[in-house]
Amino acid sequence: MERIELSPDDLSLIKEAEKIINQHYLEDWHHIAVACRGKSGKVYVSVNMDTYVGSMAVCAEPIAMGQAVLEGDVPFTTIVAVRKPRPSQDDQNMKVVSPCGKCREMIADYAPFSEVILNEEGELFKTPIQNILPYKYMSNKSKTERHK
Repeated sequence: MERIELSPDDLSLIKEAEKIINQHYLEDWHHIAVACRGKSGKVYVSVNMDTYVGSMAVCAEPIAMGQAVLEGDVPFTTIVAVRKPRPSQDDQNMKVVSPCGKCREMIADYAPFSEVILNEEGELFKTPIQNILPYKYMSNKSKTERHK
């Protein structure tokens, strides 16, 4: 997999996500934050939204991406998710986490040439979304100019 070294802007994006989850962490409700950089350079942030009915929970990625879409700031260029540990966990360091499969699909739909910041055994790097979602399903809808 292609590993691209993080730029100062990428490190700043991680800090934005960490800042948001520190401000809005609520055990069992909000433990993931996302920062997404739009094509303009503006950063969109969000937290996940857990629910009592698990199937209704929403990941943080679609919320941040939706903000970029609303402002016409797509395709976005880079996205990162961070997880804040529960207070009962021994390791209280926040960690960059990979997007789930559904979020990978959505990232690839709305920004097929974007890069995702990942963490592999403590090594942070970014990679094109295609590297973590090979052989993506594409329909005729994917061929429109909407999100290019």
